[in-house]
Amino acid sequence: MPKLPKAVWILVLAMAINTTGSSFLWPFNTLYIHEYLGESMTKAGMALFVNSALAIVGNYLGGKAFDRLGGKKTLVISVIGLVLSSVGLLLFHQTYIGYVAMLGLIGFVGGMVFPTIYAMTGVIWPEGGRRAFNAIYVAQNVGVALGTAVSGQIAAFSIQYIFIANLVLYIVFAIILFVGLSWIQAPARMHAAHDEIETTRTPLSRGSARTMLLVSIGYALLWFVYV
Repeated sequence: MPKLPKAVWILVLAMAINTTGSSFLWPFNTLYIHEYLGESMTKAGMALFVNSALAIVGNYLGGKAFDRLGGKKTLVISVIGLVLSSVGLLLFHQTYIGYVAMLGLIGFVGGMVFPTIYAMTGVIWPEGGRRAFNAIYVAQNVGVALGTAVSGQIAAFSIQYIFIANLVLYIVFAIILFVGLSWIQAPARMHAAHDEIETTRTPLSRGSARTMLLVSIGYALLWFVYV
């Protein structure tokens, strides 16, 4: 069985750090809005709705940007946006409007990151098949587990440290991507692989499209219960 290429390992590590940073906020969103900002639970739910809704938009635009700009440019744009929005959250989280605005922006640019990393993994290692995507998905869940576990320890000192830790991890995420990928993967090779995938792409059959739709609906229902 072939080993994962170094470039894929970098994406795996980057994804783990990215989700660790984002999951720092998850256990405390409702608590912070209700207990620290003094807003109702309804407003706390609306804040999370804004975050998730803009993440959906980011997912779509991230995929479109990957097709038009390529993986590297899309990641640069989205990761810079992620760091800047995290800085904004650190500066403006004291008010409900500021918190929701920055949380929504994080959802949007963070949403662009996920499809780009998945697609980039397929471009870098097309012969890896499911293994490449499985590795990214495992890294995503490892980050969620680490972030939610460690965030409680950090919040025990001060909940303000959560926002600092979130920013620090996003900066580390950006450094790993910018330095690691440029060092390991030559842009020309990535563009050649991307062009090869574009030329060999075939439209989905009706049966495949129907199957994907059913899987997507089932996955959405599972997430609805989970959330």
